[in-house]
Amino acid sequence: MNFTISTGHLVVLTIAWTTRVIFIEVISAEESIHYAAGQ
Repeated sequence: MNFTISTGHLVVLTIAWTTRVIFIEVISAEESIHYAAGQ
């Protein structure tokens, strides 16, 4: 088993997952701001 490839793959997955989570949080925050501004 090549640990270099495994580690690199894990890093890519971690970065992709983290980016996705941050993106979802930002979208949710913006929707909350727009909703609050509309009140």
